[in-house]
Amino acid sequence: WVNEHCITNYDATGQPINSIGTVQDITAHKQVEDATLVINEARLRAIFETVKDVIVIINTEGIIELTNPACEKMFGYTVDEMVGKNISMLMPAEVALHHDGYLAKFQRHNESTLIGVGRELCGRSKQGNDIPIEICVTRALLDEHFALVGVIRDISARKEYETALMEAKTQAEAANLAKSQFLATMTHELRTPLNSVLGMVQLVQMEEITERQRGCLMSAQRAGEHLLAMINSILDYTKLEVDKLTLNLTEMDLHELLRNVVAFMQPYLEDKPIALNLAIDDNVPRTITADA
Repeated sequence: WVNEHCITNYDATGQPINSIGTVQDITAHKQVEDATLVINEARLRAIFETVKDVIVIINTEGIIELTNPACEKMFGYTVDEMVGKNISMLMPAEVALHHDGYLAKFQRHNESTLIGVGRELCGRSKQGNDIPIEICVTRALLDEHFALVGVIRDISARKEYETALMEAKTQAEAANLAKSQFLATMTHELRTPLNSVLGMVQLVQMEEITERQRGCLMSAQRAGEHLLAMINSILDYTKLEVDKLTLNLTEMDLHELLRNVVAFMQPYLEDKPIALNLAIDDNVPRTITADA
């Protein structure tokens, strides 16, 4: 290999007088370039043949020009069976139909919505099995003509995980619905006899009874009303889960509410060395608005 360089001198009329040239031996330099090229090609070939993702190079007509061993493993065809064939051989018919449309658009306008965009598609193996895949296509200039380079990944495991996740979500929602239905039924079944008990307590209070008996009945009534409020709160919880809860905002006497709480707890403390006293600061408002 040589590198030639020549300079020609001309007279006033434009006629050449002489030429001065140099010749340099660049064989060693070219040998280094060739060796570097061989090394780089070997590196790229090693990457191409060992990468786990499928790499397929097709021309603008959809003909497979080159593919890697990972494609053999995924689809079951040998490289010789694929090279020179249309890429549609790796797809179900319905997917191949759309793919032909992408290629036709690329041929007409030199552009495609498939370029540079990752898509989830369905591939088909030689054995006829469908394979969920994710494909990303880029455009490259190879040997002075455009080609499409597709990188394909098998997402079967991811799809199985997503399916299992959806099934678990469905089961959890079903269990939650069953729980809500159970709570709604239970609260209804509890409220009916409890309302009867409270009604009987009120009837007994209308009879001739001692003050101590009346005090005990009042405590029983407050306890029953407290229990009824708790049951209603459980029912509200079930409504909250299905976004059907409505607040019943009313004005109430806060001081009276606090006195009722103390009166409700007092019978439980009579036989215990515990004193329960109520002191309300003057700054505490008497009337508040709350959910009744």
